Amino acid sequence: MGNMFNAFLGFLYLWAVANSLSLEQFGKYSLFVSLVVVLGRLTDFGTNSIYVTNSILRNPKSATFIYTKVLLTLTACFIGLAILKITGLFDLIFAVILVGGIFSYGLIYTLYAFYQKEEKYGLLVLLYTVPAVIKAIFAGLFHFQILSTSVELAGAVFSLSIAAGVVLLIMDNPLKGLKLSLKKRPLELIKESWPAGISQTITEMWPALSNSIAKTLHGFSQVGIFALANKVSAIFSLLSLSIFTVLLPKNAKRKKQELKYSFDEVALISMVLLLIGIVGVIVSRFVVTNFFSPQFKDSLDLLNILIFAGVLTAIATFMENYFFVEETTKKILAINLAKLGAFTLGILALTPSLALKGLAYSQLIAGLVAVMVTAIFMFTAKRNTLVKKMVDKIK
Repeated sequence: MGNMFNAFLGFLYLWAVANSLSLEQFGKYSLFVSLVVVLGRLTDFGTNSIYVTNSILRNPKSATFIYTKVLLTLTACFIGLAILKITGLFDLIFAVILVGGIFSYGLIYTLYAFYQKEEKYGLLVLLYTVPAVIKAIFAGLFHFQILSTSVELAGAVFSLSIAAGVVLLIMDNPLKGLKLSLKKRPLELIKESWPAGISQTITEMWPALSNSIAKTLHGFSQVGIFALANKVSAIFSLLSLSIFTVLLPKNAKRKKQELKYSFDEVALISMVLLLIGIVGVIVSRFVVTNFFSPQFKDSLDLLNILIFAGVLTAIATFMENYFFVEETTKKILAINLAKLGAFTLGILALTPSLALKGLAYSQLIAGLVAVMVTAIFMFTAKRNTLVKKMVDKIK
């Protein structure tokens, strides 16, 4: 419920910004913030899930985790500045906002891992509630024209407000008493997390990649149309994150206790997400038609496709926690490379004739491939486990 409340506040900000900017300006804003999000995710690079899983199975050093975050954050900043130059968005204001946003995400993802490890889900939600409230306040200021909306200001509020979650350190400071040493080796954790990290980056870069392709096809105005439909459908990413957050420590504990992984749970949650997708198609069209200006009417043609693409991606994402628990993260890399390959082939085959619809169908195909490959890997692993147990009994 907390994440749904945060999503509602985020929707208010999206609504205010989209209706305050021109279509081309909203496209530029969408491309920039999608870059901030994917670069912010690079500060995680799979290390959160590895750290949480290992903390239950092996009790790893927290200081190594901190140093890894610092290294990843600095790397993301250098990559981000280069991407700004390539996309034509580079100027001093955007560069400062980007770097500030990356550091903000790095800090919050670090706290997120500590709270997730301790299963303090209330604090996990609050990490994002505080920034969401700030964005909702600015949404009101933009809507009532108390503040004049610009691409730079809207991007700054989105990118920098995430740092506000640090106020939770007053309530619960997991860094208290932590001893840091220059002898720690951050690359050790990255060596373990890199398959999941690349997979995570592929998943998170989807909006940025799609927006960049839309810009290449028809300019920033088409980015605005596609981005709005993509953002409305992105609610399923939030659902998968919520499920993943709860199931990861739970299933790691089950493994430690030598209990079976619950495949029935996977099937049940998949069915629930599909049902939510059907409802989402109806609700989202009502939302776009009644809450956004007519300049976004072309987004309606993309909504149905992107919602089910989001559902499939959500299902594949929360299924991936199986491979974190079983410590076979290279399977996650294979899944996401297959997904990226399907997306690329879809773009080459469909976008020349279908333009933005082709881009949306490419996401749908990629999501379907991700679910299929993930299911094959999971049930192959289950079969191999059963065969091994039968052989052990015979011996």
